[in-house]
Amino acid sequence: LEERGLRPAGAAFLAVALAAFVFLGLWALIIPSVAGQFDELVDSVRQGAVQAAGVLEPFGVSRGDLDRQIHEGLSGLQGSDIANRLVSGALIITQWAAAVVLVAVLTFFFVKDGEQIWDWLMGLFADHRREPLDEVGSRAWGALAGYVQGVFLVATIDAVLIGIGLLVMGIPLALPLIVLTFLAAFFPIVGAFVAGAVAVLVALVTQGAVSAIVILAVIVAVQQLEGNVFYPVVVGPKI
Repeated sequence: LEERGLRPAGAAFLAVALAAFVFLGLWALIIPSVAGQFDELVDSVRQGAVQAAGVLEPFGVSRGDLDRQIHEGLSGLQGSDIANRLVSGALIITQWAAAVVLVAVLTFFFVKDGEQIWDWLMGLFADHRREPLDEVGSRAWGALAGYVQGVFLVATIDAVLIGIGLLVMGIPLALPLIVLTFLAAFFPIVGAFVAGAVAVLVALVTQGAVSAIVILAVIVAVQQLEGNVFYPVVVGPKI
């Protein structure tokens, strides 16, 4: 944009405004649907966990005990009414709005004056330390940016592939599960396990054991592709 004649402030403003429009627009389409099915998703997970717990009965763990533990673990989540707060809670909306404005303002100045801010920061150090610190900072920033970009792409691929499996199998609550899969990809190991377990439990409750096994196979296949193909090919070269 600057090369086409726009001043730095105008170019930075347009770039940040376009990114915010796309980001907020996508979430505005997704959040109402996800929030409206949140309670149903929690109930499905609880019912699926209880059904799956049948294999633990020979080891002295009764369904009643496990159901009680699951209920206690999820009661706080349901009792807080997260879904309604995300949509209509004035306090949450205000906090998120303030955070969005702060992020937008900071992003604008980082895009517009990022190099000047970095030069000012380097000016705080002694002359003989600036060059190595500048090199370290540049490499660290490049690695971090490459990792975030790579993880975002991998998360998108995971959500699309697993989402296709959920839709083909006709699993209800597919959209919340797809969103959960995307977000979980940003939390290595734990995120994939939690998102996969939720999807399998929902499939078990709504479609039965066969569908749950198919979804489990799809998730395992995608996770193998992620670990052995997507990460090395997408994330590896960036960092």
